[in-house]
Amino acid sequence: MKRKYLFLVVIIMSVTIFALIGCSDAEALEDLPEEAVEETRESIEVFGVVKSKNVQSVNVDIELKVLEVLCKTGDQVSKHDKILKFDKALIDNELDIYKQELELISSRMNKSDITTLQLQNSLADARSSLLAAEEKYNNDMKLVDNGIKTEFELKESKEVYNQLVSRVKDLKLAIENEAINNTFSDEESAVEYKKLSQKVQMIEDILNNKEMIDGDYIVAHIDSGVVAKLDVLAGDYIVPKTNIYELVDNSKLYIEAEVSEEFINEISIGQEIEVTPLFDKSKTITGIVEKINGLPLIKNGETIVPIEISIEDTEGFMLNFNVDVTIYLDKL
Repeated sequence: MKRKYLFLVVIIMSVTIFALIGCSDAEALEDLPEEAVEETRESIEVFGVVKSKNVQSVNVDIELKVLEVLCKTGDQVSKHDKILKFDKALIDNELDIYKQELELISSRMNKSDITTLQLQNSLADARSSLLAAEEKYNNDMKLVDNGIKTEFELKESKEVYNQLVSRVKDLKLAIENEAINNTFSDEESAVEYKKLSQKVQMIEDILNNKEMIDGDYIVAHIDSGVVAKLDVLAGDYIVPKTNIYELVDNSKLYIEAEVSEEFINEISIGQEIEVTPLFDKSKTITGIVEKINGLPLIKNGETIVPIEISIEDTEGFMLNFNVDVTIYLDKL
């Protein structure tokens, strides 16, 4: 009996303990925090390329001989960094020749003016002499009528008078011809002088453009950039208006991505987009849709729409770098 009793007591106590433990575990489970459910957002991913809104072709309107190339394609440059050295002495010699030609043209024009002035002075003298000869001829005719002078003397007075009349006519004609010749000559000389003066001024303006030229060096003209398409060598001659190199402005970088036409309605100006550079997958920055190209393209049989994404944090980005672009279709 006792043993049975003790056994029964043990059974009862065991059941009670298990019940208590079970209740405690249930209560403990209820007190545990609920496991967080990760929120998923519907998105698409496309590739993008880093580009610059400010890519400038550098050229000059004068012929240059390259003496030394100080940069190469891909070099980072700052404002006033030297790109190449050119032979400035050749340009200075050319300027001296042009200025000598200007002096000759000016002298030729002044000489025409002097000739005209000389003819005009001669005409004035001839007219004065003609008046005197006319007065003498008229007096001689009266003296012949009065028997004081002979017909021979009158004939001499008339010949002098006629010679001076011819002299005045010849001088008038010479002045008229000189005026006609000077008109054409001066017009041609004036046109030539103007063209040459403009050429000299243009060359001097180029050499004095401190933004691009420092003495006999071509220099970078933007605060921070990358040299592109620099293909000249020492000894090369660069003809006017030929592109010497391109300068890519690093402060004007943006992302160009291509979105399939089926998703383009999900994109809007001002929308935030995540950009992850391939060179550093741990770095994700936010970009803003700035432009949606209105002209779709066909690429590999698929219709795509280019979009432009502005980015403020451009540290580490370089022209033509590739990036992953994440576009969330559920706009928060």
